[in-house]
Amino acid sequence: MKKFVASLFAVILLAGCNIPYSDGTRAGYLTKFSYKGFICPTWEGSMNLGGVGQNSMVEFDFTVKPDKKDIIQFIQDATTTGKRVQMEYRQVAVPWFCDTDTGYFIESARYTE
Repeated sequence: MKKFVASLFAVILLAGCNIPYSDGTRAGYLTKFSYKGFICPTWEGSMNLGGVGQNSMVEFDFTVKPDKKDIIQFIQDATTTGKRVQMEYRQVAVPWFCDTDTGYFIESARYTE
């Protein structure tokens, strides 16, 4: 019985990996973007969402998978220009241990006004 429960738990846990939990859009100014990892490297970044008053440094941490070359190039360029950026993301319920530090995967990015 214990083996069955453990197996069932493992299947449920694995089934939940990389299932989209939410989708959304965030806008702000990029503060960092770097390539990190030894076994499963990804691009990790942060964006300052702004705010009012004392909460003016609200950060949004995100991940870009290495196969998203056009998004990587755009974010690298946007980091140096200092322009406001809008990014669409997908959040996964349980990220694979090897996929991300954040759970938020960028699907598209563009400049905003």
